[in-house]
Amino acid sequence: MKKIFKYIEQHGMIKAHDKVIVGVSGGADSVCLLFILMKYQELLDFSIMAVHVEHGIRGRASVDDARFAEELCAKWKIPFQLCTFDIPALARKQKLSIEEAGRKARRQSFEEACQEFGGNKIAVAHHAGDQAETVLWNLVRGSGLRGLCGMWPVQGRIIRPLLGVSRSEIERILETEHLAYRTDETNLQDIYTRNKLRRHIIPYMEQELNERTSEHIVQLSLRLQKAESYLEAEGDRRAKELGNFRNGRVELLRTAFMQQEDIMQDYIIRSCLSYLGGGLKDISAQHIESVKRLASRQSGKRLDLPGMINARNQNEIMILSISDNPDAGFKYPEKVKLSIPGITFFHGWKVQAEIEIYKNQIIPKNKYTKWFDYDKIKDTIQLRGRSPGDYFTINEAGGHKKLKNYFIDEKAAKEERDRVLLLAEGSHVLWAVGYRISEAYKITKDTKKILKIQITEVSNGRENSRIIVGGGS
Repeated sequence: MKKIFKYIEQHGMIKAHDKVIVGVSGGADSVCLLFILMKYQELLDFSIMAVHVEHGIRGRASVDDARFAEELCAKWKIPFQLCTFDIPALARKQKLSIEEAGRKARRQSFEEACQEFGGNKIAVAHHAGDQAETVLWNLVRGSGLRGLCGMWPVQGRIIRPLLGVSRSEIERILETEHLAYRTDETNLQDIYTRNKLRRHIIPYMEQELNERTSEHIVQLSLRLQKAESYLEAEGDRRAKELGNFRNGRVELLRTAFMQQEDIMQDYIIRSCLSYLGGGLKDISAQHIESVKRLASRQSGKRLDLPGMINARNQNEIMILSISDNPDAGFKYPEKVKLSIPGITFFHGWKVQAEIEIYKNQIIPKNKYTKWFDYDKIKDTIQLRGRSPGDYFTINEAGGHKKLKNYFIDEKAAKEERDRVLLLAEGSHVLWAVGYRISEAYKITKDTKKILKIQITEVSNGRENSRIIVGGGS
């Protein structure tokens, strides 16, 4: 018991005044878990509520399990809630396996109990043997590093206090404390894959290869969890360096992304997808590889992913977003005058304008700063979105091209065109930020004064110039 208490404390599973929902099937593991938490209450002030899910699978035996769990909780004066499901019918309706439908019903019951009871933790009775089965099963299925980590001691509000002890240790506690429990006969049958691993594969490995097989698999999962935590944190850090996260979308610098190590590309993409809220449950390794390949393809290419997520290339950035994102129809609601010289803030953009004397200095190429011939500007420069009639001057002879046609030639996605920030004099576009500037305002040997414009984005009060992508000049 002290070993389990130490494990709970090591992983910060339970704090004072927590309200813990405990999954109690009536089997050996869950009875042990409930008893352990009841004893732990003698050391820490927190509350417990037990939830039993009756699956409607095993007839009378299933009903007896529910009655046993209810009577046990009444004896120990622990609040109890019974949830009844017809799992076979649920599995047929939702086209799930019996195992998956059962897991879904349990998750639903625990979450509903949290809402009713005000619970902030959900305790389940997985132990080290279950961990070994999980890792082996994920290995057989072809899982990546995340799958080989197995179950985590703390995962959101789910806690697993028994994950550090074996089934034999649980049985010793039950025997010592004279605790009765129910046995689910389906656990003794080979109808589920996990049962085959538990009853045949792992015992064979322990008898014929190494008696500490399960222990070593669990130790491996712990080491892999440390590695996974580090890689996830590093992936998050690099994603923030290379991308702009806002309004339910991510804009990722493609060239810089492709320069990352292959494994870090995986974690950067995972970080971006997690931010979008679609979750990673349905995202496979093949999906991640597809996004990586997309990054190296030409502008305009796109890819649809599970969870209503799409990825598309736009010049030097790759955009990941939710397809039904209401922000997809974004438009700048007004236009403002650019302060020259000075700083103008406009819908998250910071635009700094300076006037310099031209002394035939070399004008550097910069993605985030552009230089214009100030003497050629005759009217007010406005910051705005696109409007009908907008155009560029595209050559020294004064040839024009409509902004709309330019976007079509550049294969800019339709939903992106209204997002492009424009600096314009009337209908004449000086600079479509992220694309190009107009030939009419370029610096020549006759230029006397230069208008220098630097654009950064202000995100949560912090400037981030990395997301500005300069086009050709």
